Amino acid sequence: MYSLDRFSRSGANAIYIADQLQIRGIKIIAVSQQVDTSTASGVLQQSILFSFSQYDNDLRKNKCIAGMKEKLFKGEWLGCAPRGYTLTCTNGVQKITINEIGKLIAKAFLWKAEERLSNIEIVNRLRTMGLIVHPQWLSAAFRNLFYCGLITHNFLNGEIVKGKHEALVSYDTFLKVNNLLKDNAQGYTHKKADIDLPLNKFMTCEVCGTRWTGYVVKNKGKYYYKCNRIGCKCNKNAEKMHDLFKQELNKHTPEIKHHQPLTMQLKLTFEYMNKQNEENRHLLKIKLNEIDEKLNKVQERFAIGEIDKEIYEKVGGKIKQEKSDIEQEYEKAQIKLSNLEKYTDYILRIAENLSKLWDFKDISVKQNLQHLVFPEGVSYDKKNHVYRTPKVNSVFNSIAGISRSWEKNKGGKINMLTDLSALVAGIGKKSTRLIKDFLKISRFAISISD
Repeated sequence: MYSLDRFSRSGANAIYIADQLQIRGIKIIAVSQQVDTSTASGVLQQSILFSFSQYDNDLRKNKCIAGMKEKLFKGEWLGCAPRGYTLTCTNGVQKITINEIGKLIAKAFLWKAEERLSNIEIVNRLRTMGLIVHPQWLSAAFRNLFYCGLITHNFLNGEIVKGKHEALVSYDTFLKVNNLLKDNAQGYTHKKADIDLPLNKFMTCEVCGTRWTGYVVKNKGKYYYKCNRIGCKCNKNAEKMHDLFKQELNKHTPEIKHHQPLTMQLKLTFEYMNKQNEENRHLLKIKLNEIDEKLNKVQERFAIGEIDKEIYEKVGGKIKQEKSDIEQEYEKAQIKLSNLEKYTDYILRIAENLSKLWDFKDISVKQNLQHLVFPEGVSYDKKNHVYRTPKVNSVFNSIAGISRSWEKNKGGKINMLTDLSALVAGIGKKSTRLIKDFLKISRFAISISD
């Protein structure tokens, strides 16, 4: 060969291979390195050259790894982009964008987080949209930090870096999905008894915060829930706990006779909230324009040499991050819904029949409904035999409250303007939550109506 490093760069391993060849009467001849391996000094010289080849290889490797680490710490990705993204490189500048598959994967995250669908249900729904994935791949995708805009890699030694690519889903949605996966490590499988124990792991102990689990006493054919915390053990008959849960659902059920005015009320409320969001979008758009001007000025100063690369990257990075945050808020404010009257009617029919719907023998309907009404689950106060509800769907809570206020009103008078102001108390996060809850119920209504 031309040079010994063309034969091997593995150092000690190359020396061993050369020795084995020498035993068989085979010599390694390098054209550019005249070494006489028939002498002891020649063998030593060859071994030294092999070692230098490994040393040179290690230097290149370390330099390459250092470059890759630097790239990762800057938020750039190594290798092919994960499914759902398209990676392009122009003049050495990396750009990763969300493609059509990515938009479907984003929907899968939302279905998991908001509708609590099983992985199998999500896979089937994606298939109808033209995307074929396996449940195992979906489970791994839900745990991939890249999809929420972060980067993790073996070269980062456990450190997590914010990537330059656009996040497929928000960090809050990503955490919500992973908390659901943590509660159900097997990917949402049901035991035979699940239909009789829908509150399994949905209910927590008021005293210690432990999630209650269900079990069956086979010789009696009866089902029970229990708290497994040592020193806090408590067993309760499942039927009694279910009756108590339906009583809790009925607290958020409006009077059927108020169906028509509440339909009008919901429509007015949604339109009012959306109007506020449009105003927010207008203000955010102005901020985005201001940030674009700042970014253009920084780029111009860098181009003419007024600021160096280090300052440009530091200042420009902060401006780009600020822009990204505002763009996310801008998208959140864009919430619209077609067929509004149809969906408000759906929502009220669900609200009027919460406990009846929960009696369905379909386990997915039961569990989706209870998560819809009580997003954070319920806790059980065994001392007073009552449920505590840390968070209630804002729409159900509001329409039931307004219905009760109308019921108490003398003469049954309904004041739409007063009720509107009561329902939409607070703008900003509260209004956004109300609209999002509205949309969640609409999606649930559509799923069960099908």
